[in-house]
Amino acid sequence: TMEEVTPKDATLKWVAPEGHKRLRAFRILISSFDNKIKRELAVKHNADKVVNSFLIDDLAQATSYTVVIKSVCVFESLKTISDEEKLTFSSLPNSATNLTLENRLPNSLTIKWEPPLQAQASHKYRLAIESASIGYSADYSIAGDKSTFNFSKLPDIIGTGVTYAVRVEYVAMPVGSDKEVTSVPLTGYFTTKPLPPTNFQLGPEQNEVRFVKSASGNVREYKVRYKSSEEGSKAEELIFPTQAVSATTCAVKLEGLTPGIQYKVNITAIVEDTNQA
Repeated sequence: TMEEVTPKDATLKWVAPEGHKRLRAFRILISSFDNKIKRELAVKHNADKVVNSFLIDDLAQATSYTVVIKSVCVFESLKTISDEEKLTFSSLPNSATNLTLENRLPNSLTIKWEPPLQAQASHKYRLAIESASIGYSADYSIAGDKSTFNFSKLPDIIGTGVTYAVRVEYVAMPVGSDKEVTSVPLTGYFTTKPLPPTNFQLGPEQNEVRFVKSASGNVREYKVRYKSSEEGSKAEELIFPTQAVSATTCAVKLEGLTPGIQYKVNITAIVEDTNQA
């Protein structure tokens, strides 16, 4: 069998035949379908191990290989070689790298990545997005020459301000093989924007503003930023956690305002973000 297959190497494992006291070695022939790689190796038999193994390295990625193994028995000057055992396998393609966030909205995420070497349109990417907290998942397939993707139409309301796990896999069909091989997944975690507070208005108290909380369920806190219209004025900020206000409507008193001066006030809903891009 072939185990622990990567783009660059794989481990061949086999069970030695029983009852052969003169078994000394194994002859292994490795050849790629395109004939660019052809190696013949001799591996000494280890009688103490039930399962023998050998690391085949320096492989080409996303390539189909044939492995032939024969047992070699030696008695004095005589050498006999068994019938061959043969298997085929394909090395994995290289993974994409550097998965980053390009843009986010309350119900969409745009991601980008660095494609692997030898990426081509005839291959493809398999993408997946999931958020266990809201029970959402979706899968997509795009051409192998792309390097950005927009996860649009994510769930409204419950999907805003939510962290999603994103997985990108590169899928190739090696020449000479009828089976696709898939890279090790590239995974990232990205958070959509929360919905903004609504119904922003002046309150009945002096220097008071009021607003209705964001409809997003994961809002951790609100940031109130205000600044006078006077040139050179410094912006002030207030941050208060959502736990501090149980009501749907929040009231905030702005301190240190100068009468007769116009102020610009912004209120932002903030959620915990695993990726600050």
